[in-house]
Amino acid sequence: MAIRPKLAFVEYLLPHSRDELRWFTALSVTAGVCEELLYRGFLFWVLKAYVGTALAALIGVILFGALHLYQGRRGAFKAGMAGLVMMIIVLLTGWLFPAMVVHALVDLGAGVLGFTVLAPLRDQH
Repeated sequence: MAIRPKLAFVEYLLPHSRDELRWFTALSVTAGVCEELLYRGFLFWVLKAYVGTALAALIGVILFGALHLYQGRRGAFKAGMAGLVMMIIVLLTGWLFPAMVVHALVDLGAGVLGFTVLAPLRDQH
């Protein structure tokens, strides 16, 4: 399958069993809520008071991406771009909740995709 090699660098993060998928689902919701509260909520709010909206948003996006370097440079860049999208959602709506929902759904989708793609490997063991 062509997608499996693309997931190799994050395979260790993805759910491999139904039990792990249940935990990953909870983790996805937690990440969606907590990361949005921290980066697009608290951090943005504090920085905005000192450096303005645009620079606060940029700093938050860069920091969010950098803190995902454990996924490699490409993964960190993708996380940064996802953070940018979440920041735009927050700026356009003036509300964290839509970004929290989108973030959780994106993470959950990645987990379900990984679980599905890794199923043939699971079934061989």
